[in-house]
Amino acid sequence: EKLYKNATPSFLADPNQLAYPSTYNMAIETNNYKQFTSIAKNNRNKSKDNSESNNSKSTKRGFCNWILPQTVMIGQYPGQTPETYGPSMKECRRHIQTMVRDANISLFCCLQTEVPPQDDRDAWTFHGNSGEGGEDGEIYLEPWAARREFPRPFTRYGPLARSLAEDPSALTFLHCPIEDLSVPSCRDEVVSILWRLLCHLDGDFDGVGGNDAVGVVAGDGCQDPTLAKRAIYIHCWGGRGRAGLVGSCLISLLFPELTSSQVLEYTQCGYDTREGADRMPVGLRKSPQTEEQRRFVREFVDVVRKEVELVK
Repeated sequence: EKLYKNATPSFLADPNQLAYPSTYNMAIETNNYKQFTSIAKNNRNKSKDNSESNNSKSTKRGFCNWILPQTVMIGQYPGQTPETYGPSMKECRRHIQTMVRDANISLFCCLQTEVPPQDDRDAWTFHGNSGEGGEDGEIYLEPWAARREFPRPFTRYGPLARSLAEDPSALTFLHCPIEDLSVPSCRDEVVSILWRLLCHLDGDFDGVGGNDAVGVVAGDGCQDPTLAKRAIYIHCWGGRGRAGLVGSCLISLLFPELTSSQVLEYTQCGYDTREGADRMPVGLRKSPQTEEQRRFVREFVDVVRKEVELVK
């Protein structure tokens, strides 16, 4: 009954509470620049905002946003990513430092199949020493032909996060891989992910579950001040598809009074608070990203709402 405790998400009325000011300069190749500036002009529809010069080669882009203010963040891969227009290592370092020191992130949940777990040093070292990888802590996309479009590697961010954290031992890295642009293999898979996230917020790091696994998040307050400092960063590659799916399902569990349309609208509102979201290509403007992912969320929400009715 506590899992399905009905709480009023007052922050839904103010999407600005979901914004987080961690950004980078997204470099734009010359042959793609007209597309991006055209998108920016059409979306802003104000002449004063069209001051970007054709000589410009970058635009601001947000790393992440809250899906639950001060508690659950969804965002893109915190380290360097393969695309040429991704963040620099300096920008990634600044972002990671902001996450662990200012946003109080204590758990990073990776939903990617493209990289191994952050704590699996051998896997990162193997790829770095093989012909398929680069230096230790770097993983390139396969096959080799993919490097024409994605020339940079994913860089391992776990050790850097620990080195920047005030308490390195308090950081946890969870790896729950889902194929890119896809959905979990079954509903039980996403339930398992959500349960482990909720247990972390409740201080149960073994994933067994405490007496009030949702109380820390959905309640009016938290008596234990150390619990209030636990925040989660859920990420995939771009932070909109798989991360948007899991974030949406989590919101449905915490606030089962919300319909599937409300949950999806809420997730989209959060994504739209990211700097530069309105200037992305059409295929990168929605969260969750694909229709299959949004359908998964709708079906998940419907099941949650039906089960809530059964326990009332």
